[in-house]
Amino acid sequence: MNSRYRSMSLATTSCKAWIIGMSFLWLINGCTAPPPAAAGLDYAVDTTGIPADTIAFTHPGLTYSNGEYFFENKLYSGMVYKVLKGYSIATYSSVLNGRLHGTYRSFYASGKPYEIRQYRKGLSVGKHLGYWEDSGNLKFEYHYYDQKKEGSQKSWYANGNLAYAYTYSNDQLEGLQQAWRENGSLYRNFVVKNGISYGLQKSKSCYEVIDEEVVRQADKNEL
Repeated sequence: MNSRYRSMSLATTSCKAWIIGMSFLWLINGCTAPPPAAAGLDYAVDTTGIPADTIAFTHPGLTYSNGEYFFENKLYSGMVYKVLKGYSIATYSSVLNGRLHGTYRSFYASGKPYEIRQYRKGLSVGKHLGYWEDSGNLKFEYHYYDQKKEGSQKSWYANGNLAYAYTYSNDQLEGLQQAWRENGSLYRNFVVKNGISYGLQKSKSCYEVIDEEVVRQADKNEL
């Protein structure tokens, strides 16, 4: 990560970067890791009671109501296969006693992985992963605990560059928050501590790279 920053031209550095300077560096120490509370949370998902049976979502005996699956009017346990309309995405949902429980997997029409999620008693828990179809690289990696964002939340551009790296505690931003443009330039860099933000939250670069030439924003309209 640091090598990428060093290799970036100073011309693409945000005009406002000096604001964040030494005045809040002390806040960053200890905020780069997931919140300490996350270490004590239980992410285990017991799937031993789920049968290996798989049923299509379109099966006439299967119904879905208020977040629960029923088969012939009884709470269903097993795998549910479904194709998302309009997206050609095939999904396989692990279900226990009617609710999502265990691993949810989905695939592009090409058969390549689209998303992998974890659920426990109907609530998001653990890692949620998304993938770019062409490269197979990660598109995002989120972390949840009982449907709330917890710890590191990251997203990547199709070219492999990191789009953002945010940190959450109990579904609220907490700690170091950073975001980059597709060309790798940092444009958000701030810390949230006890609900208060410190640092560079919104920024527009003085310069932009167009056709591999550095151009001032003020001169951009003249091109």
